[in-house]
Amino acid sequence: MYVPTLWGAPHGLAQASLGLANEVALKCDLTVHTFYAQSGHLPVWGYRKDIPPFGKVAPFRVLYHPYFVFCNSRLFSPSVLRTTLTSDAEIFHIQGLAKPINGFILQTLAKFKNKKVVLTGHTLLEGLKTIDKLPLSGFFKACLINFYVKRFDHIIVLTKEGKRRLEQSGLKPEKISVIPNAICESKFQSCSDLLPHSEKRLRLLCVGGFNRNKGHEILLKVLSRLKEKEKVVCFFVGSIGDEKNYRRIVKMVNELDLEDIVKIKLSVSDSELTEYYKYCDIFVMPSLEESFTIAALEAMSFGLPVVASAVGALPELIKNGWNGFLVEPGNVDQFIEMLQRLLEDAKMRSIFGQNGRKVASLYSWQQIAEKTCAVYLNL
Repeated sequence: MYVPTLWGAPHGLAQASLGLANEVALKCDLTVHTFYAQSGHLPVWGYRKDIPPFGKVAPFRVLYHPYFVFCNSRLFSPSVLRTTLTSDAEIFHIQGLAKPINGFILQTLAKFKNKKVVLTGHTLLEGLKTIDKLPLSGFFKACLINFYVKRFDHIIVLTKEGKRRLEQSGLKPEKISVIPNAICESKFQSCSDLLPHSEKRLRLLCVGGFNRNKGHEILLKVLSRLKEKEKVVCFFVGSIGDEKNYRRIVKMVNELDLEDIVKIKLSVSDSELTEYYKYCDIFVMPSLEESFTIAALEAMSFGLPVVASAVGALPELIKNGWNGFLVEPGNVDQFIEMLQRLLEDAKMRSIFGQNGRKVASLYSWQQIAEKTCAVYLNL
């Protein structure tokens, strides 16, 4: 399995890849190849080789590879390509489209060795939407689909919408499987009761890195216009991500006079995140773009009702008026209306939370691994 980032990375692709690898390794011999062992800022250019060359992490083996860096981005790893040529693996599974140059070369070498190649397109749908906005979008999309995506033996997408878009692009339905992400059940074992607290205000929770696509500024506008906003507190939990955007969010908190309402918590541990899920009353996800958000599922597993933008897989996880509310991305007025309804109705919050637990119970990594291994067996 080829994973651009794995250890120490807070974002969804790394968490999803790790969750899947832990379960797949129980069913087959698995080696995970990844670029780096820890998070941190990259230089403008250079060759990072200060990474352990190999490691053993039960129940699978991890190979860390040095890589070239250009313009603060991981560009290329010669050792990944060497191991592809020498590996006796029967199947290569590429996670994500973040580094298509590496994926393309890896795919080409694997094909040369008559190996089967599978892609999980974590951000494939978002990538196609981004291409749609570019000049000559038809040309770039044709290149991506015809010279890269179609050459895989099988494509795994996270949502039904992703499958539909690929079929519209000319891929055969039988070559595409919808296999979503899941949540790690052992990560959140004690989730039956909220923690006792002295906070009299209702507690909102927003989990996600401070990148523009997460829509934190939308939520800040919502909070500034809520009726009786002094009766709520909102926790923003996540990594800095885009440092420029993070500074903009902090500035906006001050400009909107929300210092007493918004509490920013950076880079929390799994155990700390568990406490926030148990401590809060409503989960809010104002994202402008998403693929498959694990955070919303985690929140549901703790019985939190969800108010979220109708993007990515969220419409497949949230049944409007049953376990949460969906709103148009970026629509502040809709967000205020739906959030206000939940804030004013404790019974609705409880019913939505119970229904959310039912949804979350359907998404375990054991189930996802079984579906993934079924794809391997049918190649």
